[in-house]
Amino acid sequence: MRAIEIAREPTPLNGSPGPQPTISGERPIFRSQKLAAGAKRPDAPAARSLLRDSGGRDLPLPLKLPAASLHPADAFGAVEANRLRPGGSIVFNAETMSEELILFSGPCFHLERGIYLIRLRGSLEGLLGLRFTKNLGVDRLREVAISRFDEPVRIVVSEPADNVEITGYRMKATRSLTLDSIEIDAVPIETNEDIGPPGPRAEALNTAHAVGAPVPPVARRRSPKTLVFCTAFSHVHDYWDARYGLWVKALQSSGLEFDTILMVDDGSSTVPDWPGLAVWTDAEPLPHLDELPEVILYRFQQRLGRRSVVDFPGWHRSFTFAGKFAEAYGFEKVIHIESDCFLVSERIQRYVNDLRAGWTAMWSPRYEFAESAIQIVAGDAMRRFQDFEQILPQQRLVNHGLEDELPLDIVEMTFKGDRYGEYLDHVPQDADYIAQVRAEQPPQYFWWLDLGDESRVPVLTEFSLTRDRALGGVRTKAPGEEHSKTGDSPSSRLASANSASRIGDAPDKTRGEADSVMDSLRPA
Repeated sequence: MRAIEIAREPTPLNGSPGPQPTISGERPIFRSQKLAAGAKRPDAPAARSLLRDSGGRDLPLPLKLPAASLHPADAFGAVEANRLRPGGSIVFNAETMSEELILFSGPCFHLERGIYLIRLRGSLEGLLGLRFTKNLGVDRLREVAISRFDEPVRIVVSEPADNVEITGYRMKATRSLTLDSIEIDAVPIETNEDIGPPGPRAEALNTAHAVGAPVPPVARRRSPKTLVFCTAFSHVHDYWDARYGLWVKALQSSGLEFDTILMVDDGSSTVPDWPGLAVWTDAEPLPHLDELPEVILYRFQQRLGRRSVVDFPGWHRSFTFAGKFAEAYGFEKVIHIESDCFLVSERIQRYVNDLRAGWTAMWSPRYEFAESAIQIVAGDAMRRFQDFEQILPQQRLVNHGLEDELPLDIVEMTFKGDRYGEYLDHVPQDADYIAQVRAEQPPQYFWWLDLGDESRVPVLTEFSLTRDRALGGVRTKAPGEEHSKTGDSPSSRLASANSASRIGDAPDKTRGEADSVMDSLRPA
């Protein structure tokens, strides 16, 4: 996706000279916090000067900006005859309009240091990209893709920002849009810790809480009961250690906050023998426990697997089970990270920790869709996750890309990450996350992990030659795979979506050698 740059004169907030937008005596658009009986809203006068127009005039909050205050893309016609603005709203339909990536931008305004909630009003089918910038598009505050207008997008401004703009742009999944207005409100700030000085903490807060209430200081926040899970399958004992053991160790040594790690296995013929690992099967009901083991492997005895790259009942059953597991044990938040994915940077780990509501996924720039291998579900979205089997039955996914069907609230595009494992032999030093990591990568590949004595970490090069024997045959190129480095082939995109675990099978002669060095990868 190409960068969006804006270079033009600031637009008045209402799109034309004259009085600026005012609000009526309505109740606040967002009731972020309830005040105690008889208490006064703190710093109420100051809140009215958090937002100023390009001329320096104070604007009261909450503020409702009509669509007329935005600048529709010139490619759709001159201002008077712009096809995006048949009336007072901005209207887009992908079937009849395909001229331009950018749909609207503006208006220019000044924001003081604070936390803001920005909500779009109207209707949306598909995804809409939103880019929040300052200094006329030069510096990005946040970038997301949204699938609905129900919830506000949260923006943290750690220092005063001039020429703040909101840019909306079409994506492959954008089908139609009607934008009537944009509403802006400020969240009450209890302490400086709510924002902090400019830097990593502020950056994490700026991407946390895509929907919902403000983030109180970390020291005063109760972490929700959190489950981390992946889907799993292996025919080979060593592969459990090399792939899933490394994944577990990465989670345990990270800054991610969680209570339990769950691996949902699709009928593997072998299981790992890690110390402290609890192995449960579908032959018995879930046990009644007050406290769960830290790492659990749940096994379905019958393998469903996948019938093709577009039909994967085994994955669907495993993913659905995690929702049932979360409901049975009262989890308030679920983090889905597949075993070939890693959260590399501290700032993305803080971001995930701070999420309290909504269904969020990362973004794959290569394929221009949501990264289904990294999802965070919390708060009100937990009910939808627990009902996933009814909301998105497996048969509905046949011949469809999972990424386009997931009931996501928001796709976070601010962080840097991709399916680097498909086309790079290294992980970029500034990467926040990575997907599609191959099990045979050498220890140096995982530069952000402390693997201890690297001489004891196996380099499983044999897996690259034999990984697909466990799936029942020799791997052949999927149609369009020759385009995989550019991702420009639709069939390449489809073949890569929801890719199954890359299952390997080490020859017997290497298994004994690998056994002697696997301990360093096994979870403690």
